[in-house]
Amino acid sequence: MDGIFTSSGVWFLIGAILVWFMQAGFAMVETGFTRARWCSFCSAQGF
Repeated sequence: MDGIFTSSGVWFLIGAILVWFMQAGFAMVETGFTRARWCSFCSAQGF
């Protein structure tokens, strides 16, 4: 059964989801260290 449900495809999806959550977490940490008026700038810089 080839496709996304093979073991390598599942690990790829798990890794992608973890990276996505880590990016959101780092954005929250960076926003916590800056002033309120710079929050949108810091969040947009990650993209």
